[in-house]
Parts: sequence; C-alpha cells; structure tokens
Amino acid sequence: MSSFFLGRLKLRYKFTLAILTNIAVILICFGVLIHTFQERELMDNMEERNLSLARSMASEAADGLLLRNLQQLDRLVRSVQETIDAAYVLVLDGDNRIVAHTDRTQLGKRRLGQSKEETQIQEVEEESARLKKYIIPVNIREEHLGWCVLGVNKLKDEAKVASGLHELRTKLFMVSSGLFILAFITSFLLAALLTKRLRFLRDKMRQVQLGDFTVSIPEGRMPVCSEFLSCEHTQCPAHGQTKCWTVANRFLEQYKNCLDCAVYTQSAGDEIGELNLAFNQMVQDLRQNIRKLEQANLEKSRMERLSLLGQMSAQVAHEVKNPLNSIIGAAHYLRSNFQGQILREFLQIIEEESQRLSDIVTNFLNFSKPTQPHLVHSDLHEVVKNTVSLVEQEVVDQGVSLDFQPGPGLRPFKFDAAKIKQALLNILINAAQATPAGGHIQVRTGQDNGQVRLEVADSGCGMSQEALDNLFKPFFTTKVRGSGLGLAIAEQNIRDLGGSIQVESVEGQGSTFTILLPVR
Repeated sequence: MSSFFLGRLKLRYKFTLAILTNIAVILICFGVLIHTFQERELMDNMEERNLSLARSMASEAADGLLLRNLQQLDRLVRSVQETIDAAYVLVLDGDNRIVAHTDRTQLGKRRLGQSKEETQIQEVEEESARLKKYIIPVNIREEHLGWCVLGVNKLKDEAKVASGLHELRTKLFMVSSGLFILAFITSFLLAALLTKRLRFLRDKMRQVQLGDFTVSIPEGRMPVCSEFLSCEHTQCPAHGQTKCWTVANRFLEQYKNCLDCAVYTQSAGDEIGELNLAFNQMVQDLRQNIRKLEQANLEKSRMERLSLLGQMSAQVAHEVKNPLNSIIGAAHYLRSNFQGQILREFLQIIEEESQRLSDIVTNFLNFSKPTQPHLVHSDLHEVVKNTVSLVEQEVVDQGVSLDFQPGPGLRPFKFDAAKIKQALLNILINAAQATPAGGHIQVRTGQDNGQVRLEVADSGCGMSQEALDNLFKPFFTTKVRGSGLGLAIAEQNIRDLGGSIQVESVEGQGSTFTILLPVR
C-alpha cells in the first residue's frame, strides 16, 4: 500500500520527502550516538576521578598511620569528603579498626572483610542508599599499614551525569531543529532540479542519434508478476516472470497492453521512469537487431567468398591438376634416366615447385568444399599424440623442442578426429615455422567450464596486431612461401565442430593458440 501511495506522488513531493526522511534519520542516529558516547564518557571520567582520589588519599595517609597522627588523618578524610561530596571517608589501621572517619562516632570500631591487601571496588546498599566503595590498601614498602575507604553515593553521581547530559540534549535538539528546517526549505528549491533527469535522457537520445548504441539508463528494482496476482491479463506469456517487455522485438509490438501492465507501472515508478524503461528497451532491441544484421552481412559475405572460391577451386583443379601431375611425372622420369649435375638440380626444382603448386590446389579444394563433421567417441589425447608424432622429427631437426602435456581427467567424447587432427597439424606447422632454433613448443590439454581446451604455445617471434586481426582470413600470410589457407582451414574445422579458436601473441615472445571444444 505504501509503495502504491509513493508511486503516485508528484516528483517534487517525492524528492522533498526523501531528503527530509534521510536527514531526520541521520540526525536521530547522530544524536543518539553522541548522547550514548557522552554518557559513557562522563561515567568513566567520574569513576576514574573517584579511584584516583582514593589512591591519592591512601598515599597521604601512610605517614599518619605510621606515626599514629590521628589529627592528620582526620583532616585528610574531611578534605576528601569536601572535594567530591562523598557519603563518607574513613581510614582503617592494620587491625581493621577505624582511626579516622567523617562520622566521628564511628572511631574505634572495627570493620570486617578487609583481609586482602589489594584495591577493591564494591557496590553496596547502606542505610537505603546505593554506594560505591573504593577500598585502597596503605603500604610502605612491604609493610601493610591499613586501608583507605571512600564511599560515594552512586545516585548523586548519576544525577551529575544526567545534569550534564540535559544540557547536551538541549544543544543537540536546537542544532537538529535548525538543520531540519533548513532541509525543509531547500528541498522544495532543489525539486526543480529534477528536470536534470529529463535533460539526461535527452542527451542519451542524442548519443543514439549519433550512432552510439551502447548507452543505457540505470533502472531500479524490477518486481515480478507473482507480486500482482490480481492482474487481469492472465494470458500474458510473462505471468509469473520478470520484465516480459524486455524480450527483444516484443515491446509495443506483439503485446500492446504493456503500458497498462501493473508490473510495468510499478517498475517505472513515475513518468520519467517509464521513459527510461522504454528508452533502454528501444536501445537494447536496436542493438540486437544491428548485431544480427551485421552478423548476417558478415556470414553472407563469407558465403559469397566461399562460393566464388569453390567455383575457382574447381576450375583451377580441373585446369591445373592434370598438367601439374604430368610435369611432376616428366621431371621425375628425366631425373631418373639422364645424368648431369645441372640437369638433375633443375629437374629437382621443377619437381618440388610443381608439388608445392599441387598442394596449394589441394588446399583450395579442402577449404572450398569442407566435409560434414563425423562425430565419434574418441580419445583426444590419442589423436593429439598421433598428430604431434607426425611433425616431431621435423621440429626436432630444426633445433626446436616439442612437448605434449596431457591434462588429467579428460574422458573420451564425441568429435571429428580427422578435423581436429588437420587443425592441430596446421597450427603446429605454423608454430614450427615461427619458432627459431633453441625455442620450444608445448601442446597442452585440459577442461574449462564444460569445454575441452587444447593449447599450442610457442616461443617464436609472435605476431603484430594487424596479423592477429587477419589471422584466419583466407590467403592472408606473412610468409614468403605459403598459401595463407592453413589457419583458415583450421578455424573452419573447429567452427564446424561448434568450437572456437582464441589466439594470444606478443611480438618477440611467442604465441598461444587455444582451441575450445564442446563436450558432447
């Protein structure tokens, strides 16, 4: 009921009520804190004063007890009583006999219970009065001479503290009243500043108009439909859920009665709140639609490139493959049947370069016509181990160490071993070419958040930011000899399996390729 009432208040009254409530709570808490602290401080100071006076009296009474100077002791107890208006002050000798007392009728009487030669503080009731007794032993070196006893009326001490606190409360009340009145006046003046929210919303809309779709306005607490069981729209798909209007492309499209929804009204609070909610949802929907459009355009562009590449690859394979095979065969025949060092060297060059062109054509075909994944339960460690063994000897011959570190607890799961092998092989070849002699390459496996992780880390030359941005684009390469399709094929294979490849690289320090695969 209170939230309903507050929701219908004008902004000016809401603002004023909020300021006054906060100031009132702060002033009350501050006053209680000061009052409690001051009361405790006064009581502690009075306790310390009484104890200090009793100890001082015990120090001065030592000579009187030692010399049995009763007049000196009498002056001492009366002086102490006048200082703090004590209930009584007395001095006992070593036999617990009263030798000095503010009430002289008590002289010569014995007091029992002073057997411990140490300071004692007791609260007692004597003659219908609450007293606090401070019992201090009187000693000279190792000799015990007696005790000094100071009896203080506790009610009088509390009355003195209360008197001091009354003045403090008066000042606190005056200061608090002045601050509260000042807050009451200024809150109405500050209410005009609420239009700042509207200007803020206008600025956000201008940012969107200029092409910035990352802007948003903070929202408050969002209630759920279950808090409004009396809602008439029981067919609403969000009945029992939270913020149904935040679903993309739904707001004011499929459900025209969102503005009449009790949850929506409660969430908005006031008119500016409704504008904020509508603005945030509009920007969210717009951002999602633009992102989908960009992704669709990218995918369309990629498919167009792949289609053109496929057509080109098929034509190249048809036109080039057979002549290349003939050249390779002829060069091999001539090198095997004719002598001559120069002839053999040139024929070997023809054969090697023709074979390289044949491999490039094969890569064109593999990239343009990828096979469908064949998912089978397999052991990833076994696949990685076999792939590493294919390049291990060549890598070691280059003076680079190759190490495989299988992660613990990785069980077989469904994946296409051929695609993983081809992707890993292309990444290993790339790492070997980028790592100089004396470097090292590490292959590691593990699991992260339900995904299998396969890492290839090298200590090579690393890559620039430009190379990282274009790393998986077809035909991009930083090598003198290379088609630029190896990593593009690797990325395509991993994407076909529902995974992804992440790359971290620092120039001069090496690169790390991380393959993430879903566990099926």
